[in-house]
Amino acid sequence: MLRFHLPPNLASAAPRDAIAIKVDLDLSAGAPPAELIPALVLLERWSGAQSPPKIIQLNRARLRDLLAALKGQPVFFWVNSPSTPIAWNDDALSGVSIFLSAPASLARPAPSPTPRVVQRPAGTQLGIDGSEHFLAVTLPSRENPAYNTLLTLLKENSFVLEPSNRTWWLRDRHKTLNFLSAHLARLRDLFCADFTPNFEKNTAHLRVAEIAADVAETGDSFSVTLALRAGSADESTLRTAVATNRSYLESDGKVFLFDK
Repeated sequence: MLRFHLPPNLASAAPRDAIAIKVDLDLSAGAPPAELIPALVLLERWSGAQSPPKIIQLNRARLRDLLAALKGQPVFFWVNSPSTPIAWNDDALSGVSIFLSAPASLARPAPSPTPRVVQRPAGTQLGIDGSEHFLAVTLPSRENPAYNTLLTLLKENSFVLEPSNRTWWLRDRHKTLNFLSAHLARLRDLFCADFTPNFEKNTAHLRVAEIAADVAETGDSFSVTLALRAGSADESTLRTAVATNRSYLESDGKVFLFDK
């Protein structure tokens, strides 16, 4: 017998692609029926184990695949109603399939491609060169509305102005990596920084540490523990980095930034 127990917070978990599902598999009566084999193959592929885990976290696409493999089968239940299977409505699972649609921007075929126009603020743009060891920043012109904010940001992070070329320098690897960890995404997405090809080449090995979710069953609900994952670094190494005021960690020949 195979059963899947879906969380009562499916409506809020689905958009985050973090759907925690309890799996019950009982093979005491022998081999599973043929109609369940496709679903078991999916579980083995996703978990990397021959026996499915008791708790598995799926995104919307994977749960859609699971529903397609078990279409019409009375094997889905709500955690808070474990004795009543969720009804099927043709190919849709009632109260479930409605939350599993792909985002509209992905679901609709795009029209003929048109050049993307990026609205940049007035004035010259922020320019950034360097590597993991140093940064050379050229501020935008004063007409740029972000000028004062960026000037304050550089001063607060120990950048020093070279008057001859109006370039702000940060020559310290530890400070550079901490600065990139805290501000790289904002510089790129909010301030529309122009990164030189040299910078892109020198920082190609930088990675952003991932957030790993550990899902466990607690009574009739689930508890989710979040942790950072940086290559093969263990938890104690991560804790040491944080305790020593490092917003980055080196592992597997790469540098992982703790994106803030």
